[in-house]
Amino acid sequence: MQRVYIPDNDSEIAQQHLHPGETLLEVEIEVYRKGGAEAVQALIGAPSHNGVCRVLHKETGELLDRIMADPDVYRHPDGHRVENE
Repeated sequence: MQRVYIPDNDSEIAQQHLHPGETLLEVEIEVYRKGGAEAVQALIGAPSHNGVCRVLHKETGELLDRIMADPDVYRHPDGHRVENE
């Protein structure tokens, strides 16, 4: 997942709060203006995973669900395993 922030001036960038698992990548606005989100994605590279994860029962390993999550950050509230699909 991506969050795009376009500040009114560059001094606002340092004030952005990063959530667990987020990384701040600064890209010149002209890249976005010329090619949109696709141009930015091409510049920063493909994501390490598509965000789809399996939720596996913590004891049996049975597939319980598929969710959109980052398994390095998200913890299932009932302690089940979450892993990339």
